Amino acid sequence: GIVAQYRMLGVIQHFRGELSQAVSSYAEAIERYKRYRRPRYISREYLSIADCFRMMCDYDRLLKAADDALPYCVTQGDRVNVYIYKAYANFMLGRDREFLECCGYIDKKHSEVKLDNSYVIMNNAVKACRAIYDGRDADAVRVIAEVAKVSPEESYRLDIAYYRRKGDYARC
Repeated sequence: GIVAQYRMLGVIQHFRGELSQAVSSYAEAIERYKRYRRPRYISREYLSIADCFRMMCDYDRLLKAADDALPYCVTQGDRVNVYIYKAYANFMLGRDREFLECCGYIDKKHSEVKLDNSYVIMNNAVKACRAIYDGRDADAVRVIAEVAKVSPEESYRLDIAYYRRKGDYARC
């Protein structure tokens, strides 16, 4: 029950935008999962932490949280979700080689595993990142507009990445 309380407190704080407090709550839940040897959910808690860092635009810590989640992935679907976060972080950090490696993994495993619908924002964000990287401007703008319907804040982050890649710093 105590672990569930920390988890739910993290969810509530995450929803309310109290991101640093949510990270602390998720981290406490992870420690308790480890203490009671319940590894099944640890990767998802790390992804929740990664999502908080995404919302804070702290891409280095997002990448670290995703890397920390990887050893605890129980299913292939969990691994794909981790690689989606890693791809996003690497793109935002300008690490193109690592971004492409993560995208290759996602493409390879996507045919085997259905993407988790709870990560719809991230799935679309990575689609936008790919379109931006490939120079497919019309696709990038379309996907960013789709993201804006669900998360205006994420669409702003993607717009910044788009215009930064185009060299149009006045619109960043």
